[in-house]
Formats: sequence, structure tokens, C-alpha cells
Amino acid sequence: ERSYHHHHHRITGTINLQYLPRGMETFLAGDNRMSGTLELADLPPSMRQLGLSMNSFSGTLSLVDLPERLQFLSLCGNAFNGTVNLTQLPDGMESLYIGENSFEGTVDLTKLPPS
Repeated sequence: ERSYHHHHHRITGTINLQYLPRGMETFLAGDNRMSGTLELADLPPSMRQLGLSMNSFSGTLSLVDLPERLQFLSLCGNAFNGTVNLTQLPDGMESLYIGENSFEGTVDLTKLPPS
């Protein structure tokens, strides 16, 4: 299956993105109780939409080396911290939601994707 949609199901535990099926295009599991850190560089190259908002993920968030096909990324309402680099997002990125975290520092908005 290329899609996974499970919102509001009280799913707990951690997730290792490297074990998602290589052909997966959509993974939406917002408003659950998942935690731990996320290694977004481990996403399948086919991934177009990732939604993990309103969970309890923490640590720093690297937005470098995302799949080139990724268009939608929603990670708001977690506990990410540190600085965030928006200078190397995929060219096709259309929607990025990372609010309601604990980021700090200055954000470079000069190299956002054209779309």
C-alpha cells in the first residue's frame, strides 16, 4: 500500500522511518501519542506527504536530505528544538508546517522553493 492514514488513534511508541515501505507516498499519523526523534533523511524516496503533527516527537529537526518528491510536511505541535534550516528544502515542497515547537535562532527565508 502506498498510503497510511491514522489520525486520533492514540498510537504510542517510536517510529523508525527507514522501515517504511520504499514505495510509500503518504504517511499521515497526526494527533497520536508517538514520541522519540525523527530521522527525516531515512524517508523513502517516493514520499510525497508526511504528517506527524500533534505527537510528542523531540530533539533537533534536520530538513536537509529530504526526498525530492516531498511536497507536504507537517510536524507542528511536537517538542522539536534547536535551529531549523530551510535553505535545502526540495524544489517541489508546497506546504511546510513546523509551528508550535521550540525552535530558536534566526531562520533564512531567502532560499525557499519556488512553488
